[in-house]
Amino acid sequence: FGGTTAFLVTSGFEHWLEMNRPIRQPHFTVNAERVASILDSNLVFGVSERTAPDGKIDKELQIADLEFLAAKLKLSDVEHLAIGFLNSQHNNQNEQMAARYFRENGFHVFCSEELSKNDWEVARWWTAICSAYLTPRQDDLVKDLKKALEDAGQINTRVQFLTDQGLATS
Repeated sequence: FGGTTAFLVTSGFEHWLEMNRPIRQPHFTVNAERVASILDSNLVFGVSERTAPDGKIDKELQIADLEFLAAKLKLSDVEHLAIGFLNSQHNNQNEQMAARYFRENGFHVFCSEELSKNDWEVARWWTAICSAYLTPRQDDLVKDLKKALEDAGQINTRVQFLTDQGLATS
């Protein structure tokens, strides 16, 4: 349904999303079955960076790490990238540095701290991942809708959608 999406996360937290996915069974079980993920676990990459809970940068992001990842993502035909670094809601410096680098290299980037002000990382990260995953399909639907409107004689009709925040967007 959606596009191939990769996710960059603070190194050491690559499996955190997997561990926090909901369990399907409504009752206790020894063999818990988790709901399916839209994210391929092979496209989750840990990045060596760290922001403390108080917003202090403990480890600054290195461009060399991003260069390596960009090459790897291009080999995997990834165009849409979600970024969710730990504590980025308190200081987004590392997340913004990564976003800037990948945008300059042709990727469509969705930063967790730009899309959600939630203090819980998992919620912010899934917001960025879902946005990255659904955007290619949404773009196709918008193109089809605009073409259908033009074919019906509705030239220059403005198409807007409500976001999860209740804001209209084109």
